[in-house]
Amino acid sequence: IESCSVSLATSVAKIEYTPAFVGPRDIIKVIELMCRLLSAEELYYENYGYRGIFGWRTALLVSLMFGIPVMAIMIYFHWFRHTSMHPEAQTPVFTAALSLDNLVLFLLCTPVQIFGGQYFYVQSWKALKHGTANMDVLIVLATTISYAYSVAVLIAAIAFRWPSSPMTFFDVTPMLITFVALGRWLEHKAKGKTSEALSKLMSLQAKEATLVTRDEDGRILTERSIDVELVQRGDLLKVLPGAKIPVDGTVVDGKSAADESFVTGESMPVVKRQGNTVIGGSVNQNGALLIQATHVGQETTLAQIVRLVEEAQTSKAPIQQAADRIAGFFVPLVIGLATLTLLVWAFVGFYVIDIEYEVEHLRRISYLYSWDRTTRLEATLKRAFEAAITVLAIACPCSLGLATPTAVMVGTGIGAVNGILI
Repeated sequence: IESCSVSLATSVAKIEYTPAFVGPRDIIKVIELMCRLLSAEELYYENYGYRGIFGWRTALLVSLMFGIPVMAIMIYFHWFRHTSMHPEAQTPVFTAALSLDNLVLFLLCTPVQIFGGQYFYVQSWKALKHGTANMDVLIVLATTISYAYSVAVLIAAIAFRWPSSPMTFFDVTPMLITFVALGRWLEHKAKGKTSEALSKLMSLQAKEATLVTRDEDGRILTERSIDVELVQRGDLLKVLPGAKIPVDGTVVDGKSAADESFVTGESMPVVKRQGNTVIGGSVNQNGALLIQATHVGQETTLAQIVRLVEEAQTSKAPIQQAADRIAGFFVPLVIGLATLTLLVWAFVGFYVIDIEYEVEHLRRISYLYSWDRTTRLEATLKRAFEAAITVLAIACPCSLGLATPTAVMVGTGIGAVNGILI
């Protein structure tokens, strides 16, 4: 294998190899050891982004379904606790350690963590299995740590009969997954539209061609319709008015005009007479033409346009290569910084600052009611985990790993439809 380039935006791999040492079957065999190859139907389904669009749309809807109530509950109880000054206005509780808001948040956030975040877990597992770490890993770490910490501290509060319900981070899961799932859904929709744009460009080619045979005097003996893929170089083809010219060729008889705007951008039809060249995919206007095929199959102008656009999408610009290099060590660096943040804040909370200030603040907003050792531990862990989760949540390299290749892919696709090749 001489080189291999993979475009995650188009799900296409470009492999250059030496035929004397390796062949397509050998390459496929190695790939099958690492992952399952898609069937033709699955490949078509994937190329148009339908699986990604439907999957991320489902994740978004699930997250929104539970995330909006979570946001409403958080806003209500935040306002309720900070503005109510009467003892009877305290947050309703089931037990001293289990408040109503924590119970409801747990019930609402659990489905989001399981169903809304399943795609993040799948993508993270695939990345880690191949020894890499992407932004999905950061999302999974941020949501899992916040959810696991909240569940653990809630169980501990109930088990050890804390005097009040602890501070939790259940709201992180639906909020973060909702926003990221929205971005992924829009991203896959953009990919699907670009794939459809290329498909529409390829659909300009005629499906059938009229093959004719002539005698020595030039009179037409037979006419029959054949699939355009069966047209061979040198075949004589008849093109009726209003029909698409099937392949590139030269006019041998007749006079007409052809609409070549999909290539040239010129809206005015181009006059075609004997000896002129015609482009496959252009539309014959007002006269019948008899052409001789000169370029067929993947040699036609239309096929080369599509191939050039696909190659442009597969190849990586220098800025994409730089983004890949940065993203390669960015995720491990962020994980390390988050861990360091957790440890530093825990150390500061226990040994540096006066924790009584934090405890008093929490006590005023009715989170805690005593200044014992449990309160000190909870206040320190709350601040440490809050800082660490914040680092993970805001550090996702979306612009590095997604925006650059998506912009290149969408730009080249739209440009191709408008006759601009990059």
